Amino acid sequence: FSFGQTLGTPGVTTILGFKNSTAETYAKKYGYKFLELDPRTGFADVLVSAYYADPVAWAVRNGIANGIDAMHFGPDQGCTRAQVVTFLWRAVGCPEPKSSKNPFRDVKSGAFYYRAVLWAVENGITNGTSSTRFSPDATCTRGQVVTFLYRA
Repeated sequence: FSFGQTLGTPGVTTILGFKNSTAETYAKKYGYKFLELDPRTGFADVLVSAYYADPVAWAVRNGIANGIDAMHFGPDQGCTRAQVVTFLWRAVGCPEPKSSKNPFRDVKSGAFYYRAVLWAVENGITNGTSSTRFSPDATCTRGQVVTFLYRA
């Protein structure tokens, strides 16, 4: 699946792949370290042994989250405020906001998070970072995440 990639220990070649794949056979044959990818997601950065493998598979299966591209989930990346609010909105079934009133200049109607933000505001989950800004691309701090969860 991925040959010649160095992960963890410098100088140790690690092969990423699926169990019983050509990649695993190659790694065993030539004495390389083999790390099994989670077949439930197919993401190159989600190993079966990762503590987040089950939650990632659950979130993808339930349409709550997807990858940053077709091959990567980005488990070590931070989330934006828009992503976190969208995850919450999707987790409760994507309810339509009751109002189309948008108080934020930085939340455009065509954005993937538009309805999620309106829903979160009308349900008291967030007030934005000011009366006219939501800051959708700002990294969501741990404090903000737990506040969103608590209010939800």
